[in-house]
Amino acid sequence: MIERLFLMKKLICFFFLFLWMIPIFTEAIVEPSNTLYVTDQANVLTTETKDYIIQYSDFLSKSYQIHYYVVTVNSLEGYDLDTYAEMVFSSFQVGRNGLLIFFAKNDRRIKVVVGQELGLLLDNDTIQEGIDSYFMPYFKNDDWNHGIRNGYSAFYKMICNYYPHRYIIDHIF
Repeated sequence: MIERLFLMKKLICFFFLFLWMIPIFTEAIVEPSNTLYVTDQANVLTTETKDYIIQYSDFLSKSYQIHYYVVTVNSLEGYDLDTYAEMVFSSFQVGRNGLLIFFAKNDRRIKVVVGQELGLLLDNDTIQEGIDSYFMPYFKNDDWNHGIRNGYSAFYKMICNYYPHRYIIDHIF
């Protein structure tokens, strides 16, 4: 009987500790902006780039049910890149047929996360090659806007090349 009471007290303590820690885990998660497809908390994107991303992400969503998001933050808030990007991917409900470009400005870190279905097209090697080729040349000069736009366009083109209506690629370049 005493062991059961002790165990119950322990479980109750763990439960309240867990409830107390929930705000810590969710505090750093960025909330989607009222502009669908782009959340630029780091203020690195021009209005033109945001409009560009919105237009082409909306096309992918309506045509292929592909959800393509760009999220920038100032800092990882002490999280590691993979954990933070996965939390954002999940909280934005990007889904199995989606892609997230996640960028932390002050940490100078970028992560591209894809859902399971797009993972068949964009494997880890392809993603890393895309980051190295399309984002990094601009990021080396702190040109975040052009780096993100260039990388966004490259992955958009890869997605469009995979789907049957290849003529849509001409509209982006």
